[in-house]
Parts: sequence; C-alpha cells; structure tokens
Amino acid sequence: MRLKILVLGIVLAAVAAAQNVDRVFHFANTSTPQGRQQVSGVIQQMTLIGGVSIDNSANVLALSGTTGQIALAEWLFNEVDKPAGAAQPTPQEFRVPGSNDEVVRVFSLANVQTPQALQEIVNMIRSLVEMRYVGAVTGPRVIAIRGTNNESAATEWLIGQLDRPVDKPNSGVRDFRMAGTVPASTFATRVFYVKNAQTPQALQEMINALRSITEIMRVVAYNPLKAIALRATADQAAAAEWLINELDKPAGVQSSGASPTFQLAGVRDGVARVFYPARTDTPQALQEVVNLVRATTNVQRAVGVNANKALVMRGSADQVARTDQLLTERAKQ
Repeated sequence: MRLKILVLGIVLAAVAAAQNVDRVFHFANTSTPQGRQQVSGVIQQMTLIGGVSIDNSANVLALSGTTGQIALAEWLFNEVDKPAGAAQPTPQEFRVPGSNDEVVRVFSLANVQTPQALQEIVNMIRSLVEMRYVGAVTGPRVIAIRGTNNESAATEWLIGQLDRPVDKPNSGVRDFRMAGTVPASTFATRVFYVKNAQTPQALQEMINALRSITEIMRVVAYNPLKAIALRATADQAAAAEWLINELDKPAGVQSSGASPTFQLAGVRDGVARVFYPARTDTPQALQEVVNLVRATTNVQRAVGVNANKALVMRGSADQVARTDQLLTERAKQ
C-alpha cells in the first residue's frame, strides 16, 4: 500500500512538472540590475511563481510556471519593461484566469518625480486599501497590483488623487467609499491637501496628532503634494477634518490662546482642543508644557506640534478645563 502511494505521488509530481512551462524574457529597456530586480519582484508577486531568476550578463529573466502564470508573466513583463517615463494614459488590465473577481493592473504615473515619492504611494496603497500584492518599477514609474475589483477601484481612485503636478496647488477633501464586507457607509478613504506644512517633519507631526486624538491608525503622508490620506469611520474623519483645519495655518498665525472644543462622537473622554501656550519657542519648551499638562491633569492624549507651537489634547471636559486654567496661570508668570 505504501508503495502504491509512493508511486502515485511520483506520478502526480511528474504530471505537475510536465505542466510547467519554461520561458526566458529579454530586457529591452530595463538596463540596471536594480531595475531588473524590481521587474523580477513584481512578476513574482503578481504571478505567484516561486522561481524567477535574472541573468544580468545576458539581459534576460528566466522563469518556470503553469500556462496561466506564464501568460500573465508575459503580459506583465511587456507592461513594466518600458523606457523611463513612458506613461500610459489609462491603467492596463489582465483578468486572472479562473477568477471572476481578481485582476492584475499596471498604473503608469505621469507626475511622480522620485523613487521615494513612488514608494510613498506604494506604502499608501498597502495601508489604506490593504493590498497584499503591490509593487513598483521606478524606471518607467509604474505600480502593479493584484487584487479584487473593489481593491483595484480603490487603488485607481487613490493614485488619481496623488499623481498630480506638484506646481499646481491642490485643495479640499476627496472621499472614496470602497464596497466590500464592511458596509460602504462605515469606512471611507479620505485625502486632505495641506497648504502650510513646510517640511516632511511638520506633516508627520500633524499625522502623529491625528493618530493620538482621533485614534485613526491608517493614516499616511504623501510629501510631494503635502497630502494626508486616511481610512476611517465617518466620525473619525470628521474629527480629522476639524484638527487639520485647526493646525493647517501659516507659521506665526494662531488662534487666540486656544481653539474651540470639539466633541468626538461616541468616544469616552472625547473632548478635543488645541492650545497655543505662551513661551514655547523651542521644541524642548513645548515638550515641557506637554509633560506638565499630562502630569497635572492626568490626561493620556496630549501631543505637541512644533510647526504651530501647539498643544493638542483630548480628554474629559474637566481635564480640558483644568488644562485651560493651567496654561492661563502659566502665561501670567
């Protein structure tokens, strides 16, 4: 019996091996080892082929897979082995055989200028769309994804908000609700274009404040456009919009002492407020004030934003009132 099972296993393995197809693709436009490695990585991710190898001396990519995998690999190789900057106006698409709801798409980006900017968009797609398979090739400035129709639609929308000229200011708030297992009305992906953050650090401080006050975990920056993108509930998004509007001001322009309070819906200890304490001209001075407020009021959510010389906090109404009194008394000293 064991012998029969062993023989059957050998036969099945031989049949599986016979079904595999070996192919070699010749690079026409990808001239660097780094670029070829990116092409190889994208093909491995999208086709799910385990063995892909590069021969840089011969300018070739070799792989072995099923007929369906090879067909996808050939289409994908032709889409990503392109000259630098060879952007296409519409995303290219390949329907995965045997699936009604899985697609591979390649997006060409016309306005992304650096590898870092391209990687920021990739990171944003992974975080906000929760894409498992996403990769980029920096030479032709392309991003490849493999996912469901809903994930593909969300990715196309997000790239459309970010692949914009940096010399043409963007403003306002853009919103996308992705259909799926979670009701579309519950979670939304939203992009804010910040006007006054002068450095990546200033944008990151704003994101840190958002995470602390609103408890939005999926929030990412795209520095070339000074954009903040997030995925959140409607209530969290409303709180984020309030906070961004309060903090996105030119340097030296502040509210008089403190902003109005904001009540986060359905949140315990959900009164939020932005204070502008006196004598906080250095990051160290602002951090000392943050530490003072935390220790005195026992508030857990209090952060400093140096670009605005602001203290952002969330707590009970009593904690916010005590902070107001504490900072008023401190200003008189």
